[in-house]
Amino acid sequence: MSAGREGEWREQPAFAKINLGLRVLGRRPDGYHELESVLVPLELHDLLRGRTARRDSFRCSDPTLPADGGNLVLMARDAWRASAARAGLPGAVQAVELELEKRIPAGAGLGGGSSDAAACLRLLDQLFPPGLGVEELRRLALTVGSDVPFFVQLDWAHVTGRGEILTPIPPFFRDAVVVAWPGLHVSTAWAYSRLSASLKKQGSCATFKGSQAFVAEVGAAAGWPGNDFEPVVFASHPTLADLKRFLLAAGARYAAMSGSGSAVFGLFDSAQSASCVTQQLSSRYPFAVLTRPVG
Repeated sequence: MSAGREGEWREQPAFAKINLGLRVLGRRPDGYHELESVLVPLELHDLLRGRTARRDSFRCSDPTLPADGGNLVLMARDAWRASAARAGLPGAVQAVELELEKRIPAGAGLGGGSSDAAACLRLLDQLFPPGLGVEELRRLALTVGSDVPFFVQLDWAHVTGRGEILTPIPPFFRDAVVVAWPGLHVSTAWAYSRLSASLKKQGSCATFKGSQAFVAEVGAAAGWPGNDFEPVVFASHPTLADLKRFLLAAGARYAAMSGSGSAVFGLFDSAQSASCVTQQLSSRYPFAVLTRPVG
């Protein structure tokens, strides 16, 4: 990248997400799985800072995460640059300094890495006006990862396809959300491989046992579907099943694992109760936080 003077720091929050239900409907011809879920952004977030600089650099507060081309932030940066070059934007040849402060645990099913990538796309559009625009950012996001497009605008969304088809929906709860992570790392590839053993044929379509109609617009927690990954993940990691039971026993009106794991969340009507539960979980697990939905 060409040398340039250092500019002012800009920042973008990278919000976490939870899944209100997750159905895996079968494997597609392209090798991906057909999904259905409702994604809810949370106030819990990482923070990405950036500025123009004399040379490219990237720093992350979590030393366990890759700081090279395997990091989704840098993949998003390179995708933005390629598109900017095609559009003739000066940002395509300007070096940038990026700093990522991690607050969302990695590998927890909360979308931290994907959200970081989307934050990078938004940040570069902010640094180099007029930018590429939301529609191009969404297109680029999908080249980085299936669930990155959701984080570009952060609307509540009913999600289908491989996770890239987003239908905005109005928020239907604003209650306290307790998110806990026991320090377990669940591989998404492993979870899918275990889940695939539950596939059965119904006519010409492969579906998962126990899959039922998804209800996206319901306001009562009793009507929300579960997470298809829970039975297979809980069987190997009973700590997660215990955590879900604890949240429900503590007064959560809905509790579930997010994504393919391994964070578990509970929705509480009472912020006071949620605060007490968070304090209890903080003494038992490496990560427990009280947050709220965005929107």
